Amino acid sequence: MTVTNSTIRTEVWNEVYTFINADVSDPESRSAKWIFGAFPNPDDSFVGYPIIIIDPVKKSNVSNVKTMGSSGVYKKVIDVEITIYAVKSAQIDSLSDSIEAQAISNSSDLRAQGLNETQVTDGDTDTLLVGGDRVHVKPMNLRLERW
Repeated sequence: MTVTNSTIRTEVWNEVYTFINADVSDPESRSAKWIFGAFPNPDDSFVGYPIIIIDPVKKSNVSNVKTMGSSGVYKKVIDVEITIYAVKSAQIDSLSDSIEAQAISNSSDLRAQGLNETQVTDGDTDTLLVGGDRVHVKPMNLRLERW
């Protein structure tokens, strides 16, 4: 991966997908795809829960941030929202722990690409009724910074 200002969204999304796909185990031990960029169509061979959705990367610029000896540079704040859907509440917790651990474990790889300050925060867990299933939903946010 080579993150540049012109490829930041694509490359950050690819990096997050890669470490989650490689290092977060499917608790149901399926051999089917269970990590997506958008909610899968239930008619397209939906494999069931749990699933992980990685939303498109959001980037914002914080202008004229002073750094040591600098007259001002743009700091880019990069947010990646990751949402876990599961019918078993224990899977929400174990998958959240695993995603956070892998984000921290991969922070040196991210720093090598100029992505600093790895922070993972949880949103509130909710429960929805989806197609007759009671599905627990937990958003997480991975925040990175780039100068």
